[in-house]
Amino acid sequence: GKQPNEIELDYSKVDFAKATDQLAAAIKLEPKLVDATYFLSRAYLYQGKEKEAAELATAAIALEPSDYAPYVTLANLYLKWDYVDEAIAVAEAGAKAVDDALDRSEVSFLLGLGKQRKGDVGGAIAAYTSAIEDRKDNNRARFQRGQLLFQKADYKKAKEDLETYAKAAGKSAMYEKSVAQRLIGEIMSKGIQ
Repeated sequence: GKQPNEIELDYSKVDFAKATDQLAAAIKLEPKLVDATYFLSRAYLYQGKEKEAAELATAAIALEPSDYAPYVTLANLYLKWDYVDEAIAVAEAGAKAVDDALDRSEVSFLLGLGKQRKGDVGGAIAAYTSAIEDRKDNNRARFQRGQLLFQKADYKKAKEDLETYAKAAGKSAMYEKSVAQRLIGEIMSKGIQ
């Protein structure tokens, strides 16, 4: 079977009108409802209302800074929009504010993606390492870190990450698995065990 993070749901046929109306009404009555604020941001996101989703994710962060989910939503949106500096800032704040290690792992992963896009290889490796330390099975972070270690010619560590990733990768990650296996082959051709 698939891991939960390997499943992508199709929300295009879901009618969110009733839910968004009720969530908006609840927030109007009590603006400090964190969950309602966050879930309304997700509903807007699923409807393609990304600007509204970002505004509500920002509001949810202000209401409950230790909840990882709004950081993930907002950082993902910023990365999608190519607002890399903003994505990094949001993910850095989340990595500091989120207490739960499993949740913080997701935020650190996004921090790694942002730093990688900026060309900060050392910062990206550090962020991916934090993500892995917080959740040993964060294989997306392990895959990204393995590729960066390969680029830095730290082949022994790269091979460890890429082999671990390749063993754990599910069927939905066949492309990434093939990349990992190709890099492992290149490392082995250099005589590195």
